[in-house]
Amino acid sequence: MDHIVRPYRPGEEAYIADAQGRVCSEEHRWGPASIDYAMKVALDHAARPKDDREEMWAAEADGKPIGCIMLCRPEGSPDAGQLRLFLAEEDSRRCGIGRSLTSALLQKAREAGYRRPILWTASPLTGTVRPHEALGAREAEEGEDREWNLEDRPLYEIKMVMTLS
Repeated sequence: MDHIVRPYRPGEEAYIADAQGRVCSEEHRWGPASIDYAMKVALDHAARPKDDREEMWAAEADGKPIGCIMLCRPEGSPDAGQLRLFLAEEDSRRCGIGRSLTSALLQKAREAGYRRPILWTASPLTGTVRPHEALGAREAEEGEDREWNLEDRPLYEIKMVMTLS
C-alpha cells in the first residue's frame, strides 16, 4: 500500500484520539479508562505549546489518515523519549506502515538527543512488541493492570527500552 508519513496536521488529533478509542474498544475490549487515557494524550499534545523534542505523525494513504505514532518527553527523563499512540488501521496493517511510522519516530528521537527511547505497551499488543524487539528494544519492567480490560482479566503493561547510538 502506498503511503506517506508526515507530522500530523491541526485537527487530526481528533482522528488520532478517535482511532485510539475505537481500536482499544473494538479489537482489545478495553474499557473507558484506556480509551479516555489515549484520547487525552492525543488532545493534550495538540493543545500544548510545541516542543522541538516531541512530534505526532500520521500515516496517510489516498488522502486519509491510516495510522499514527507520537514521540514525547516523559517528565524526569531527559534522555528517554517515549513512543505513544502507535496505531495502524486494521485494513492497512502488514503493508509497512508501522515500520514507516517507527522509522520517523526513531529519526526524530536521534535528532532530539534521546538515547533511551521507551515504549509502554500491554500484553495483548504482540504486534507492537515483536517489531520493537527486532529494533533492539528489551523489556525493562512489567506491571499488572485490571482497570483497562472489560473482561475483568488482568493485562500486563510492559515497559520496553531501546538504546540509540
